[in-house]
Amino acid sequence: MKLYFFILGLLFSLTSHFVSGQALVGVHGKITDQNGKPLPFAGINVKGTSLGTLANEDGRYELVLAAGSHILHFQHLGFKTIEREVSVGNTPIDLDIKLSEQPLVLHELKVGKDTEDPAYAIMRRAIAKARYHQLQIRSYSASVYARSTALPTKIPLLMRRRMQKQGIRENVAFVNESVSKVDFTRPNSYKQRIVSTRNNLDNSTPTPNEFIFASFYDPEVGGTVTPLSPKALSIYKFEYEGHFEDRGEVVNKIKVTPKSFKQGVFRGSIYILDNRWAIHSFNLETIWQGFNINVKQLYAPTQDVWIPSSQHFDIKGSYLGFAGKFSYVVSIQYEKLRVDPVLKESVSITDAGQAAQPPARPGNKALEQSLQNYVSSGEKTDAREFKKMVRRYENEQRKTENPGQSPREMRRDSIVVEPLANRRDSAYWNTVRGVPLTRTEVVSYQVGDSIVAVRKQKAAPADTTRFKPLHLLTGGRYRYGGGRSLSLSSPLRSLAFNPTEAFNFDINVEWQSRFSRERSLRISPVVHYSTGRNRFSPTLALQYSGQTQSFSLSGGEEIRQVNGQNPIHPLVNSFYYLLLNRNHMRVYQSRFIEAAYRKKELFEIADLDVRLETGRRYWLNNLEKRGRFLRGEPLSRENQNIPDYADYPSFYFSPNTRYTVLTLQLDVRPWQQFSVRNGKKRYSGPRSPVFTVVYKKGLPVFGSDVDYDLLEGSVRYEPKVFAASTLQMQLNGGRFLNNKSMALPDMKHFMGNRTLLQLGDHLTGFRLLPYYQFSTAQNYVQGHASFRSPKLLLTQLPLLRMLGIKEYVQGHMLHTPNTYFYTEQVYGIEGLLKVIRLEFATHFDQDLYLGSGFRIGTLFNF
Repeated sequence: MKLYFFILGLLFSLTSHFVSGQALVGVHGKITDQNGKPLPFAGINVKGTSLGTLANEDGRYELVLAAGSHILHFQHLGFKTIEREVSVGNTPIDLDIKLSEQPLVLHELKVGKDTEDPAYAIMRRAIAKARYHQLQIRSYSASVYARSTALPTKIPLLMRRRMQKQGIRENVAFVNESVSKVDFTRPNSYKQRIVSTRNNLDNSTPTPNEFIFASFYDPEVGGTVTPLSPKALSIYKFEYEGHFEDRGEVVNKIKVTPKSFKQGVFRGSIYILDNRWAIHSFNLETIWQGFNINVKQLYAPTQDVWIPSSQHFDIKGSYLGFAGKFSYVVSIQYEKLRVDPVLKESVSITDAGQAAQPPARPGNKALEQSLQNYVSSGEKTDAREFKKMVRRYENEQRKTENPGQSPREMRRDSIVVEPLANRRDSAYWNTVRGVPLTRTEVVSYQVGDSIVAVRKQKAAPADTTRFKPLHLLTGGRYRYGGGRSLSLSSPLRSLAFNPTEAFNFDINVEWQSRFSRERSLRISPVVHYSTGRNRFSPTLALQYSGQTQSFSLSGGEEIRQVNGQNPIHPLVNSFYYLLLNRNHMRVYQSRFIEAAYRKKELFEIADLDVRLETGRRYWLNNLEKRGRFLRGEPLSRENQNIPDYADYPSFYFSPNTRYTVLTLQLDVRPWQQFSVRNGKKRYSGPRSPVFTVVYKKGLPVFGSDVDYDLLEGSVRYEPKVFAASTLQMQLNGGRFLNNKSMALPDMKHFMGNRTLLQLGDHLTGFRLLPYYQFSTAQNYVQGHASFRSPKLLLTQLPLLRMLGIKEYVQGHMLHTPNTYFYTEQVYGIEGLLKVIRLEFATHFDQDLYLGSGFRIGTLFNF
């Protein structure tokens, strides 16, 4: 799924093809080279308009045109663009085209010093004008025909039968087509209307493809650094390979070579228009988790602006036993295109990187000069200063054109699916399909139609409220309409064993009533059963959620770990105890009632959590009576249900205590940005620092035996430092301002681990730390840092990088009154079998070496 959205993120836009009730007339044919070899996905554009289409993989094309004369441009990367004039009447015209290879001229172009490749001067100018070209379009209404074709060549044996029931088979293509319409308004507002969608499986409940709007003028696309990124000159090597003319423009071919080819960078060729320094086309490739991804895009001139006209993506590779080939084709037609008259192409950019001396910086008055006057004057400007003026102009236009828009808003989308979007027949698709189907795709539709027909004959009417006794074991979900549903979780998912309870499991039921897209009510009763104690522990939780706030009330009886962060998974502890006779979990019983309130998006940058809990804790002893449900040695010292920690007053360990605790937590993201989709905010990733303040107060009310104050603060930051490399950091500390009366669960505990498996948060979890040895009721400081890169030590080998293998190094530290300066050093490899992590860790207490060990984890947090 991540790969799917990564590719969708490379697309510039998703729009719809205009549908008319007239008969199909226009031009069709085949595009080949001089030897008759088909040229797949060649572009066809109508001169002077935004009309155009794309040939299919076999080089065949169809273009609907109104009656009259038209001049067509036929183009393909590496071949000469040619013109053909056609006169369209009442019958389609059969027009086959042969393109000849485009020769490159290697002389007559001199840019910059002789000692530097001319490509660098070209790319510096193109990078300087990247945002300028994005801002040239004020608004448009556009239409696109989009098609994705997946051809699975290998399906794991265990999944083969299940996939066949869904109509997915080896060497049978899966085709998805969509016709949509979009209205764009600068800077990043898109209104999408899905007119029709179709695939060769069950088409009864389609959902629109969630294309993420992106442009190769952006610094990154899908997490991959583009050649026009401000960081490109430090990541790529550029080589000038010559130039040619296309439609009266000089086009420079630039070879793009990363200094190290790995995930997160492109390689290939990009074509830049001379003097405009705009994209003409490109042919680039990258890798992701062992997949090879090829991206091609053609641009065409409209109203003196070169904009994307067609796009094609090819993907090949394997993942988790699945292998296949994927192809994405997008044909764009623009309507009602509005170009900003201020941003003309008359501006001339000088190459600051080649200046003999740094150009004089203009004063404040010059910087305040409007971009409109500067561009109109035709004066030359330095690339760096030009980018500053463009940013200033963008901010001014944002305030003028979108006065109520938050400066933190990056993009605004709305998606509407028409009621008949999935009910269009084959005749309709034959009329609107912008790119002809290939022979393989035609066969796939025939196979898919037959599968759907058989399925409809055999399938009984769907009854989502039907209960089966087997659901008590496997779980089930029942929908009652009107946004109401009931979910039953399988008790097998929670089945575990520990010497305090023997075998235990949960029976979890959830009723949800959704009043609108933002408002819902959940009622969740849970029954926990312990076989060794022969005891049921019930809880009930009610939660009301709104768009930006929620309130919950819960109570009952729970079995909890002493460390509320749950450092060890119950299933992992079960295996360690049953197989190795080692019990790591320390638990107690709590009868409680809790009220919680959460407010999100405070001033667009903060979240607030308030919790008040009161109850009684009961300490549990390991079972002593041997029997069929009791295994191992529950009475051995290392298996006792008593944490092994270093320093505590006697009142910290109290068998039974009443408690009342108030918790306040504030998360602040000062530079957080967000996008809006269908009125709902979606915040960006973790690259913005997150500051957290937590205050916990043990209140001596309602008969409570605890009285303490804990103040904590932390900051987490995950900047992207290099292409496809990440740096994660978290620092937090705290102090008990008052520890007059506490119980063991009230102390500050840390995420230790003494098992082979490393689960939980990959950054903040210690690898070798004892679970409770350094727990404290005084003060602490802990820090974590992780650097991940696709090219570190072993990944210097290209083969490992191509497989999507990454390496990382980590450092962890902890200081409490019980330790001098505890540290861990970790080296790890991730991406083994696509999802496995393997680590080697050592730990020290100041200069004292404490040992080392291996850890195994996954890319997922549990």
